[in-house]
Amino acid sequence: MSAQLQSHPGPWVYPLAARPCCCAFSALFSELAQTKLSWGWLSMLRPHFPIASDPLWAERSPDHLLLNHSFRVLADSGTEIAIVLDGSGSIDPEDFERAKAFIYNMMKAFYEKCFECDFALVQYGSDIRTEFNLQDSWNANATLQNVQNITQLCNVTKTASAIQHVLDSIFNESQGSQKNAAKIMVVLTDGEIFLDPMNLTTVINSPKMARIDRYAIGVGKAFNKPNALSELRLIASDPDESHLFRVTNYSALDGLLSTLQQKIIAIEGTAGDVTEYELAQTGFSAQILDKQHILVGAVGAYDWSGGVLLYDWVTKIATFLNESKEAKEVGSYFGSELCSVDVNQDEETDYLLVGAPLYHIHGEEGRVYVYQLKVKTLASNGFFSCVGHLSVQAPSAFARFGFTVASIGDINKDGYVDVAVGAPLEDRLLDSSTFGSIYIYNGDKNGIRSTFSQRIRAAEVAPGLQYFGQSIDGGFDFTDDSLIDITVGSFGNVTVLRSRPVVRFDVTMRFTPERIFIFHNNSIITAEFPIYLSCLHIFLNFVLLQPCDYDCFSSITLKVSYQLSNSNENMDHPAPMLDIYQEPEAYFQVPYKKDCNNKAICAANLTLRSQTQKKLVVGDTKELTMDISLVNSGDDSYMTTMVLKYPRNLQFKKMIPKPSSTVIHCNQPKLFAHLLSCMGCKIGHPIFRKTAVSQMSVSSSVFILFSTAAPAPLSLPTPVVYVNVSQGHSENKEFQFNINGENRFRAQIELEILVPIRIQGHSITRMKNVTGTQASNEVQCQCVHCVITSDRENITVITELPLIDSQQILKDRTDLLVTGEITFNKYLYEGLKEENHRAEITVVLLKTQVINTLPVVIGSSVGGFLLLAFIIFILFKVNIFVDMVTSTCHSCWLRSQ
Repeated sequence: MSAQLQSHPGPWVYPLAARPCCCAFSALFSELAQTKLSWGWLSMLRPHFPIASDPLWAERSPDHLLLNHSFRVLADSGTEIAIVLDGSGSIDPEDFERAKAFIYNMMKAFYEKCFECDFALVQYGSDIRTEFNLQDSWNANATLQNVQNITQLCNVTKTASAIQHVLDSIFNESQGSQKNAAKIMVVLTDGEIFLDPMNLTTVINSPKMARIDRYAIGVGKAFNKPNALSELRLIASDPDESHLFRVTNYSALDGLLSTLQQKIIAIEGTAGDVTEYELAQTGFSAQILDKQHILVGAVGAYDWSGGVLLYDWVTKIATFLNESKEAKEVGSYFGSELCSVDVNQDEETDYLLVGAPLYHIHGEEGRVYVYQLKVKTLASNGFFSCVGHLSVQAPSAFARFGFTVASIGDINKDGYVDVAVGAPLEDRLLDSSTFGSIYIYNGDKNGIRSTFSQRIRAAEVAPGLQYFGQSIDGGFDFTDDSLIDITVGSFGNVTVLRSRPVVRFDVTMRFTPERIFIFHNNSIITAEFPIYLSCLHIFLNFVLLQPCDYDCFSSITLKVSYQLSNSNENMDHPAPMLDIYQEPEAYFQVPYKKDCNNKAICAANLTLRSQTQKKLVVGDTKELTMDISLVNSGDDSYMTTMVLKYPRNLQFKKMIPKPSSTVIHCNQPKLFAHLLSCMGCKIGHPIFRKTAVSQMSVSSSVFILFSTAAPAPLSLPTPVVYVNVSQGHSENKEFQFNINGENRFRAQIELEILVPIRIQGHSITRMKNVTGTQASNEVQCQCVHCVITSDRENITVITELPLIDSQQILKDRTDLLVTGEITFNKYLYEGLKEENHRAEITVVLLKTQVINTLPVVIGSSVGGFLLLAFIIFILFKVNIFVDMVTSTCHSCWLRSQ
């Protein structure tokens, strides 16, 4: 779709220096004195209905109520007040008139302060009569007149029945009551119940009475009686201090007005500091939506946060619109400017734009809120819902953006209505002689775009324009070029901005052939692609080269971009421009034709199998070989890649494809994770044909990042122990086993030591804290069980050898064996030297031969005695001989003498 390019020439066309956008304007100035208005206020788009701009609810008198309170404001469903008036015969006619005057004054005061209050009045006496209901009270003047026209019923006092009538006929949704409205009942009576068929307690405790706030006013001395006072307290809600009032006579009722008003209505000074409609200034702005609905701005509502009232002339309902009733933006003047927009031009309002020109962040930047009509029409119970606000990229302080908002028609010819927003004080701080701007926001199928397409500053139009954008209107073609122009008011001037044609291109492309055929060889393929740009035909030739290494079969993408060349600067009409919301480029794809058996998508069926040695011993196995087989039993597979991931301690060595296998190319391994390496292999690139088989052998060296983990050998510092059993008493012996090796994997090693304790029923050793015993035919052993995770450990077993029964053992054995054996999880670990896993200590049993010395002693003693006797005998004989010789020698000596 493209906009019309022709334009009616005119002598007042001045090109703007503004940036390109979807709708640009050139300035058209008129020297006619008639266009020089004092302030440049414009009202050129459509005739307006006369609307009272009096601050409707700022102050009230009965003369204003016809217009003011003939509408019911729907904010939070309002407040419903039912007045129950005692019209029994016990009341004098003069007092009944005073009661009517009290009700009249109370309702009038409420009308002036509470715009969400509805009234109903029920009189009881001989009958129960509804004087007016909640719907009747929407017309304030008529309702007050009805109060004055009430006639007294007289006779009995049916207070309970009258209250029940209010529950059944007044606070009923079919009678105009709102489900979520606050409900208040005011009962005005002068005495005790008389001839009432209903029970007051039953009525008050009725489920329908829930959420109804009741006020009781007792007039006269009758309530000095306990029964009458009890009934009055039952009628009033708790606490009695704030819900029960007593006066001596009807003349004193006027003194209750202010007190009752403060109790019932939250007004300024009683419900906080936030005002509602007292200073609303309703009518500050107005907008006709259709024959049934009118919008009126109320910039002072809710403590000057502002608002909008949507009036329905048929239902007499007024709905309040604002983002916040809590006055988060006090003084933003929300509602000072209203603009209804029919974006899709179906003659039904789609959006409502509400200006808040004094909205401030750092200064009075301003803001425009966007409300969307959620149902097709307001007549079909439609309602406006806030969907956002119009944004400005860099809002200027004190710009008062949103001072004017105008629907200016479809200026870019896309079928959707556009909007202009004025900021008459923008740039005033920079240049006090020329300031003000307007912003253009375009509509589309989704509504109104939140970002502007063009900003037109006063300095770009003409020097000296002040308050440019204080008024805007559009929708007319002043230059007869079939393009909509707009008018912008400024101080003492009106400027007409002329539209520029907007051009849109629809680019299509046709390819011959429509798909690129895949060939099995490396031949060069030429394809011709004719391109159609509207009425422009362009033919391009492309050359397809094979083979390829990467992304060979993804569709080929072609990009077409375009731009306008405004080489003719002497045109009498504004130069056309491209639509900024349409990208000045288009993309097209040419797919490949694949062999998929006439199916739209190829479905390969790849089966991967691998085989390797069953066990790898870390520290012993030097090379690991894995046989891999990849089979395609489906359609052709394109750009098939196999990824092999393996632990980092396996170092890729070589890849050997089988002779009948397809071509395989593997990349260099790369680190994939902390403990993994990754290697990618291209299988039969670019096409791995159906029924093709790829087989290869991948070899890797086992690389250990630490020393070889050897087993923990078992050694004995003393392999032989000698025990002398001839001593016959107990002896302690130590048997020591040493574990020396490497256990880098912290494997759990179990050491079992077997110590013989009994042989042929004879106890030879004693041990404590053993795990169990093992028995054989001859030897019974006790087992010492040790769990070890270190690579160096010394285990010592101390035993006691009682040698009492050892003599009998020596007849058959001369030694004992104490054995130690290492065991571990052989499914996970493997020992390299089995002979070091077992050790034995030999205990040699020694004995000394015992000789019977008694015969030797006796024989020796006897022999000694005999020998001694013999020696004595000899010595005796020798002594006799000596004596004889001595005597002989002496005799001889004597003779010689």
